[in-house]
Amino acid sequence: MRKVLYTKFSRERRNEFQIMTRITEEDGIRRVWKLPLQKEGELHIRHMYENYRKLEHLYAYADVQICPCELDEEKCALAFPFVEGESLETRISRHGKEKDFASLKKDYELLYQIIASAKGQKSFVETDAFCEVFGHPALKERLAAAEISNIDMIPGNLLLDGEKVWVADYEWVFPFAVPIAFIYARSVFLQEAASALTKEEQEELYAIGGISMEEIPVYYHMEECFQEFAAGKGEPNALATFYGKLHRHNYPLSIWEKEKMMYPVVLTETAPEERELYYEDCFGLDEQKVMMLEKADADGELSLQLMQEGAVIKIRSLAGVCSDGKTERIAFSHNAELEIIDDYYFLGTPVLKFRNAGYEQIRIDYRIYYKGDGVTSQFIQYIRQNKDLRDELNGEIYRKGQLQAEIEAEKAALAHREEELQETRKQKQFLEEELERMRQRKVVRMADKVQHVIKRSK
Repeated sequence: MRKVLYTKFSRERRNEFQIMTRITEEDGIRRVWKLPLQKEGELHIRHMYENYRKLEHLYAYADVQICPCELDEEKCALAFPFVEGESLETRISRHGKEKDFASLKKDYELLYQIIASAKGQKSFVETDAFCEVFGHPALKERLAAAEISNIDMIPGNLLLDGEKVWVADYEWVFPFAVPIAFIYARSVFLQEAASALTKEEQEELYAIGGISMEEIPVYYHMEECFQEFAAGKGEPNALATFYGKLHRHNYPLSIWEKEKMMYPVVLTETAPEERELYYEDCFGLDEQKVMMLEKADADGELSLQLMQEGAVIKIRSLAGVCSDGKTERIAFSHNAELEIIDDYYFLGTPVLKFRNAGYEQIRIDYRIYYKGDGVTSQFIQYIRQNKDLRDELNGEIYRKGQLQAEIEAEKAALAHREEELQETRKQKQFLEEELERMRQRKVVRMADKVQHVIKRSK
């Protein structure tokens, strides 16, 4: 009898790309199945079967094995053998938790060696087929690319079995050139453990693939275009839809599978014990909550814990209700790493601290934009980089404005000196003419005197 051990539905896509992944066990043999969820998805399953043939001899790296698959024509289902082994993603995550960056870096060096071993590489040339999926990115010149591009080479799709490395999933393979640098870059920025690293460590990982941090926004944009291609523009889970919900700046997110979680909200005193008030299902929702305070909470500093992990939260208001029914806005301190108006970026557990002035109720109005480790630090990094660049740009604009003002002032001074010069020339001409007139008058007088002397001498 066949038992179903695991099922995953990929519904966050266009109909033609929606599939189901299922692991079954029958007579002690496990298999992995991929089936279309919609009639339109049958072609996508058949393409995956063709992908296996394309990838069989693509990689020159000796220990790489492409997990074979069989096509059940009747059900239009792909069957894969169940490969035992540790995924590269699991190994990277373990090294990340252990703070073992040296081992984590070796994991990525292995991954890049495999990706970069693709045969048939040439300098990348943009094609219409490429632009349909990835847009028109401003890529640098002479990027290496193979004729067949497997962009699914992310750590979660590689299984380590002794010396062998199995490529267990190859859903997204394109019959046109895609820069190898992009394939490697997405394996870094889609990995949560890599996102939690410091900026310097991330730079080292990208440098393995010869990628500078200035190129990352270009590759993020390519990823956004690919997600729109797969999910459909305007679909709820398309990246651009997520970005549009952020009211200030847009930054890349790693929310590929959105799920709702139950977050405990607790009110704690300065003492070690904490009192849990309620649970809420609030990811992506506007929340307005009221907490009743006991007499024991009447005085002293209180701490409000909004959830149990790092998050990006908009806190619209925190207010206390007095015994007479009046509502007062409460000033609070927080442990957020970054604050932009009413948006707070917490790297750890979000905690608000405030003094209770005899309130009977505490009311908080907030929205959780994003939860999870790793990515919040990238948000902060990008925002600060954005601010630094803007400050630098504004400084250049200011300096340019100053220079322009100096040029205009110099032009005005030159014009003024030209006017003075013209006036001097006029004065000089007048004086020269006056001098000539004086000379003429003097000559006439002299001539008169001479004539007078001649007449007298006669």
